[in-house]
This record gives sequence, C-alpha cells and structure tokens, in this order.
Amino acid sequence: ARLDAVKSIEELKAFSIGQATPWTDVKILEANQFNVVIANNYEGLFQMLGMRRFDLFSRGVIEIHSEWTAHKDKVPGLAIEKHMMLAYPMPRYFFVPRTPAGEKMAERIEDGLLRLARSGEFERRYLAYKKLVLADINLSGRRVFRLSNPQLSDKAPPLTDKFWWDDLSAELAPRKPAATH
Repeated sequence: ARLDAVKSIEELKAFSIGQATPWTDVKILEANQFNVVIANNYEGLFQMLGMRRFDLFSRGVIEIHSEWTAHKDKVPGLAIEKHMMLAYPMPRYFFVPRTPAGEKMAERIEDGLLRLARSGEFERRYLAYKKLVLADINLSGRRVFRLSNPQLSDKAPPLTDKFWWDDLSAELAPRKPAATH
C-alpha cells in the first residue's frame, strides 16, 4: 500500500532494494542514490525479502513473471508491483575468448546479427520474443523512472542503435476500456 503513494523517484528512494553481490544493477542503483541491500546469492534474496530485510526486489521484465511463479508459494505476499517500473540501459553481450578462434567467433556473431537486422528477421524475432516475455505482465499505465547507467562503456553502441530494447511505449500506454453496448 505504501508503494501506491509513490509519485516521484525521490519517494521511491525511501525504499530499500535487494540485489545480489555480483550484479551490475547494484552499481547502477547505488549511483542513482538508492538504498541497496546486498545478498550473497540469488535464492537468498527471496528469503531476505520474505523476512522483510529489504522492501523491494528489482527484477527485469524478462525475469519477473517466471521468478514470481517459481517463488510465490515460498514467499508469502510476494507480488509484482503494478504501478511503476525502473528503466535503465542494460546491454547483453556475447563474450568470447581472446584467441584467434574467439576473434573469428566474434566476427561471425556480429556478421550474423547484422544480416538478421538487414533482412528484418532480427526485428521480427525480437518482437515475437518481446510479446512472449511481456504476455504475463501488464505494463499498461505504469510510471517509469529512468535511471542512468554509469557502468556503460564509452565503446557501447549509442542508445539509438537498432539492437537496444528500449521501446516499451505501446506496452506502457494506458489501455482504453472496452466499449460496452
């Protein structure tokens, strides 16, 4: 109920957020002045949340529903917040060995992604994946608090790059009530 009253990012910062030690999210949240409570492992976060050692457990849109499904019976009161969300650029990278074979693999990955983009197949697959991932969570009408990511490398592609997944505008738009006859 207290979360329902949050209207600003400053009000949201009054809540503590649980995260795991090695996650990049820790540094992002701390750089944006959030109170972060750190656990040593992923499963421990659910136990700590259940014991109220922190207020919120921030999860990505691609993770939240499956994690809620897996843990809702073990953590009484576990719920997905319905009125707001945090958003920040978080790239996914392919890491390859620093060897001649690894360099060749990196070139093949990049070439394959660029071919998929040129043919339109990347966008088609991306939209199908996005639809699947978001099918079980309702983003409609949520307040979005955008955070900076100081962890981004200067070598990261610009945020306008076609491979960034940042456009949730259709999913965030308030839904119009169904017409009644």
